[in-house]
Amino acid sequence: MLNRRQLRIKVMQALYGHFQNENQDPNVAVNNLLTGNERSYDLYLHLLQIFVELAQLEQTYKTDAPARMVGKSPFSFKFTLDDCLFVKWLKSDANYNELVRKRTINWTLMHDDFATIYFNIRQTEEYKNFISTPDQPTDVQIKFLRYIFENFFDKNDTFKHNVEERNIYWAESFDLQAHFVYKTLDGFNSKNFMANRILPVYKETEDDIDFVRMLFLKTVKNNDLYTKMIAEKTQNWEVDRIAVMDVILLKMALCEILELPNIPVKVTMNEYLDISKVYSTPKSNAFINGIIDNLVIELREQNKIAKPDVGWWGSFGLKFIVGFIV
Repeated sequence: MLNRRQLRIKVMQALYGHFQNENQDPNVAVNNLLTGNERSYDLYLHLLQIFVELAQLEQTYKTDAPARMVGKSPFSFKFTLDDCLFVKWLKSDANYNELVRKRTINWTLMHDDFATIYFNIRQTEEYKNFISTPDQPTDVQIKFLRYIFENFFDKNDTFKHNVEERNIYWAESFDLQAHFVYKTLDGFNSKNFMANRILPVYKETEDDIDFVRMLFLKTVKNNDLYTKMIAEKTQNWEVDRIAVMDVILLKMALCEILELPNIPVKVTMNEYLDISKVYSTPKSNAFINGIIDNLVIELREQNKIAKPDVGWWGSFGLKFIVGFIV
């Protein structure tokens, strides 16, 4: 489930690519961005399907083990992956299975990879202990599933490379979608399957898609205006010498302040300052803060900001609004 900050980051990345390719149609670019969000969501569904895939491999192994282990003692299965309530929920959830069907979610092309990974899992003491203990409590089940996912998939560079090779949209989204898998595991309700849900692509589908479209297209449309406004506040700098990502973040912030009346100014400011800490230079935070501050003061004096600020709410109110809107 992409939140507003993650959507801002995706728009930022798309704008960076767009401004490097000036001949690109903005509408095509934003459609590609939205398509990328959908394809990245497919990866989340694929990563959840890992648990179903492993359960199936385990069942096959159990069936074939006696014939292949002449003279040896096969594993003593007192508990299986199929017995895990999380796996039972995935296999029975109508919404998830409809998504799997519609989006063709499967690991058929990586069957050999999974066979190798399951073999490696089978050699661990954690697995042997897990299957030899009947009636595992739910928290132990979830902890074990997290252990498998983290150590044999999330931290498996070979697996991640092979996954990223399958789809151009998965190359930069693995870590984010893995985060959503952990979130789904941690939020699992074993007592009421109906309370569980597969995370959606967006928190609020229509509003978030409109937000992405508006933020991208309005930033592109008003690019020359925003460049001029920034230049006026950076007289000691030529705009083309400022870090490219700083300029893009400033333009996006201006777009939100001027074009998106439902988002408080301080929410916008805080969001882009936080994004700059991760995606731009060490000095960008202070630089962006100073420029936006000056621009907001001037725009308010000119009555060009048609929305209230946080005002009397103070820091507590700001945190509440950020949590509610973003």
